[in-house]
Amino acid sequence: MMRDLAVDEYGSLTGDAYGYDNLLASFDVPVVLKVDDNDYQGDSRLLLKDGERWGILTFGWGSCSGCDAYEACSGLADYVELRDQLWNDIHWEANAAALLAYIDGKDWSLEYGWYRDDAMRAFLEKAREWLAFYIATGQLPVEELGGTRPAIGR
Repeated sequence: MMRDLAVDEYGSLTGDAYGYDNLLASFDVPVVLKVDDNDYQGDSRLLLKDGERWGILTFGWGSCSGCDAYEACSGLADYVELRDQLWNDIHWEANAAALLAYIDGKDWSLEYGWYRDDAMRAFLEKAREWLAFYIATGQLPVEELGGTRPAIGR
């Protein structure tokens, strides 16, 4: 379930979004919740929904081609490879209840960056709230977190 990516004459990725958001939009599944660090380097945390299954993705980014995979891309093949790596890094569960159980049961302190990451803790709390709301109502919440509107992609 991927949309095609395209590059311009300079080898830069084209699309309606900027940077990683172009890659995420090509997933062709909704990003229900997205929390990015507001800095020149940091992490992104996403809650995704694909039919009945739900997924979680976290990844880091930097400010230059030496510390950021997206910035290091030099053509379509690089962007496709990075997009596919991100897709393969999504932890999917069969439904919202299963992802909520995964989030609650995982030892997040073993993950990269957890020791300093108030944003990750806040994301997980918001993801728990949204999953519980969906389980109870069958609806997605309409809310914003960290200035990022839910639902990137379709």
